[in-house]
Amino acid sequence: MLNLNISVSETLKQIYASSALHCYVNANKAVKPAMLTPDRKAALHLLVRDAFSFVIVDMLPCVASTSTSIDDKDEILSVNLDLKIQKGEGLLVSKLVESAIAFYTLHLVYVGEDNSLSGEYEKRAEDCMRKLLEYTRNSKLDIISNVTPYYL
Repeated sequence: MLNLNISVSETLKQIYASSALHCYVNANKAVKPAMLTPDRKAALHLLVRDAFSFVIVDMLPCVASTSTSIDDKDEILSVNLDLKIQKGEGLLVSKLVESAIAFYTLHLVYVGEDNSLSGEYEKRAEDCMRKLLEYTRNSKLDIISNVTPYYL
């Protein structure tokens, strides 16, 4: 059993960094989305929780239990995965899930506003999940062999 604790604050840092870098590399373009900053934390926090749900749905066959609080100030999103892991592999799994959540949150932010950018972030989230699934199928983790996410 692997207990993943996803920090909303750490996920938000990744979101802010991705947004800032996107704005930086597109600084000379006429139209670019506004940079996401901590003053939008409350709204982003809700989207992080939504993205957590979307990502975990793809992992349902190996999810033993999830824990999210109804309180919007909750900092930790938890999921217990029914998997066998070796020492050190938990951090890899955790980071891939955290990145998928961050990218899916950015997808949710831009959907309907900038569908091209939204699609890019959705693809990045899918790539993280695909990497996780490939890794688990090709390693000694012995998990998720029967999972096929909606995008594969």
